[in-house]
Amino acid sequence: MNNSYINLEVQDNGLLKVQEVYEYKFNERFNGIKRNFPKTDNQKVNNLKVYSPNAYADSTIKESKKTTNIMLIFKILI
Repeated sequence: MNNSYINLEVQDNGLLKVQEVYEYKFNERFNGIKRNFPKTDNQKVNNLKVYSPNAYADSTIKESKKTTNIMLIFKILI
């Protein structure tokens, strides 16, 4: 990871708005990032969005009671 930035904002209704930005440099043809967000039974993840500006990527988001998993696979086209 070359660089990272995390912005947290507590909204008036008590919800937490989070923005995470990560900068990676890959040297291989196919590379990916996996993020896991553990949670308790009463926690929820809403309005989750994954972006990969300036890169072609496939993203998968899977929810369960205990975790939210994000898989982002970057494809470098040569």
